[in-house]
Amino acid sequence: MDKNLLIGAALALVVTGVGVTVGFHLDHSREEAMASEPPLLQAEPEPAQKPPANCVAPVLEGDTQAQILQRLDRIEKALQELTEQQAAMSKRLASAGELLEFFNEMRPRLNRARTRANQSAAIATMRNLISAQAQMQATGRIDTDRDGTGEFGGFIELSGAAPGRMGTKLMPPVLSRAFSKVNEHGEVVRSGYHYRIYLPDSSGRGVQEPRNGYAAIDTEADLAETTWCAYAWPADEKSGQTTVFFTNQSGDVFATQDPRYRGPGKGPAADAAFTQAGAITGAVAARGRKGADGNVWKQVN
Repeated sequence: MDKNLLIGAALALVVTGVGVTVGFHLDHSREEAMASEPPLLQAEPEPAQKPPANCVAPVLEGDTQAQILQRLDRIEKALQELTEQQAAMSKRLASAGELLEFFNEMRPRLNRARTRANQSAAIATMRNLISAQAQMQATGRIDTDRDGTGEFGGFIELSGAAPGRMGTKLMPPVLSRAFSKVNEHGEVVRSGYHYRIYLPDSSGRGVQEPRNGYAAIDTEADLAETTWCAYAWPADEKSGQTTVFFTNQSGDVFATQDPRYRGPGKGPAADAAFTQAGAITGAVAARGRKGADGNVWKQVN
């Protein structure tokens, strides 16, 4: 081969190698420069959102079949628990509703039973009072005019709570100590009823018992030897009870219906069950006759 051709080929190879090398260095420098410059308008990455605690994780593309089955199993268990809770709550509500309905049905019956019990207790108390007054009068312990004839008493004297018109307390008492507390209206409260005793003054008008019991000046001795009366009326103003009872020295118990007589201080006047207004010494308004309060009082025993 010609020597000149060999030298030309060698020079061409050298030039080509230098070009490739220079090009490589230029490309490498450009990449380094671009890597060192900050990116323009590059958005900050948003923080990852954690799912709520009660949220079941979604099925992702990379989840395996086992993971999907586990999630479905958890969902099924959660739904089962909710169903059981709902059933239990419905059962409780149904039971509460049935119980409330039962009480509503029973309330009228209970009220009627309580009313009958209170009325029976009131009649028994009036009969007990009749017996206690007879014993007191027979003993002659109360004799303010000292004529040897006993007088009738009030709750304080009959129960032995205080001497009253006697020199000493009555021992043993002829009435339970449960009747020893008289309120400001001259009443004793027992078993759903108020009770009040009246004794006559010199004109025959009824005098209600003072809170601390009768004094000799309160009553007329001769009339108190033969006359007394008592009333019983419902204690609860909202109870709906309207039956009122009356008794006196005759030994009979009478009753009437009147809604006016309910609550403390709202009992009948002394002459309510008598035909003659203003006195407790006359006849009782029985056998269809009206009393001073306009009511008919019927015998109940």
